[in-house]
Amino acid sequence: MKTRVKSLICGLLVTVIFIPLTSFKEVYAMEQTSDREQITDVVNGVAMSADHRDWATCRSHFIDEPYIDYSSLSGQPGGKVKTADLIKGWSAFLPKFKFTQHFISNHNVKIMGSTAICRSYVHAIHNLPYAEGGELWGVYGIYDHELIKLSSGWKVSKMTFHLLHQEGNKDIPALVAKIPNQQKVTFVSEGDKLTGILFAPANYKEGGKIPAIIVTGSWITVKEQMAGTYAKKLAGEGFATLVFDFRGYGESGGEPRQYESPQRKIQDIKNAVTFLQTLPMIDPNRIGGLGVCASSGYMALAAAEDKRIKVFAAIAPWLHDADIVKLIYGGEKGVDEKIAAGKAARGKYEQTKVNDLVPACSVTDNNAAMFGPFEYYLNPTRGAIPEWKNQFAVMSWPEWLQFDPIKEAVKISVPTLLVHSESAAIPDGAKRFYDKLVSPKDFYWMKGTQFDFYDNPSTVNEASKKAAQWFKEYLMQERIK
Repeated sequence: MKTRVKSLICGLLVTVIFIPLTSFKEVYAMEQTSDREQITDVVNGVAMSADHRDWATCRSHFIDEPYIDYSSLSGQPGGKVKTADLIKGWSAFLPKFKFTQHFISNHNVKIMGSTAICRSYVHAIHNLPYAEGGELWGVYGIYDHELIKLSSGWKVSKMTFHLLHQEGNKDIPALVAKIPNQQKVTFVSEGDKLTGILFAPANYKEGGKIPAIIVTGSWITVKEQMAGTYAKKLAGEGFATLVFDFRGYGESGGEPRQYESPQRKIQDIKNAVTFLQTLPMIDPNRIGGLGVCASSGYMALAAAEDKRIKVFAAIAPWLHDADIVKLIYGGEKGVDEKIAAGKAARGKYEQTKVNDLVPACSVTDNNAAMFGPFEYYLNPTRGAIPEWKNQFAVMSWPEWLQFDPIKEAVKISVPTLLVHSESAAIPDGAKRFYDKLVSPKDFYWMKGTQFDFYDNPSTVNEASKKAAQWFKEYLMQERIK
């Protein structure tokens, strides 16, 4: 018994002595491996959180005042910067791109106690829609990240970028610097709260007063579609611009929803003018209106009725009268059927508050407001964005089909520009409208389909440049009183 106990004790002693010696090497190796993984996670995390616009996470990867050096790309010397200021700069710059992707690889990590250096390869892609010269800018280079180990983990203390090569549109950084600032705004129209976006030129200085342009899009659309595209372009030309969701659409209030009412939308435009005149940055005597597609007719009547709108421009204008309506909607019989269906839907809504809806666009449902392969409204990379609902209130038909902006053209007294194409929607309507104008006017013809005017970069750039010239001629001059 004594011998057995002695053997067990010896065995335990051997075990106690032997295991720690072996585990020390293993633990040290594990610690080194763990540190390397943490370091690469931090380096990757800086890029990924920036691409995802997760600024809280991005900030957590740095010490309070790191050294940042992009001199090989920008030509500006590196230096220490407060992390809060670094993130503020990135969060103002990167979201102006549609997307960025930073591919970080081939990490070479050297650990020296509580400090480390990580050298990595990087390929960064930046996409800026509608940028003249191309939408993509790419850079290749090497990152050197120096890190220190704190109680909260590894943090970047120095970050240096070494440029190797650029490709694509090298003017994009300068173009981004001119992208307007934006803020969400709300105002009231006939008791309902409307939500919009106000764009201001990047170089706007507080205290100044600048001209403004209200931009509206096609029927059944929301502010994030073509209206927002043109508003950004014009704000880049020195104007304050406002886009908003009409009553019953997008983020705005108002019932019934998805109701295409020209008169209601015209009133919303007038109330948008009132809102702009309350803003300190806006010159209340220099406000213009730009309508795209169907809202060209709404903006035309708003300009005819509201003398606070000093200049008007229409891009790819959908301008119809009774004759054009019959050609498009199945002749007199087809028009009468739609009007009857709309009146029935209106009566039902007034009695039950049930709003009969059909697809705004479809290739399978012939009851849709737009029946056919209209890819802009069916493609999620184009117009079928989450903010837009593919719905149309049937009660819209009577007011829409009986709306005639062409006959109202003679009432417009402000300078008017039309930008259109023979390949776009109903150019004959635009011609009839133009012929009736008695105000200073111009017609600019270019190439492109109707949907090219919505999101084709070359078409949008050309059309917006022409509109900007028109607004500059009349809103940037002292002649407007």
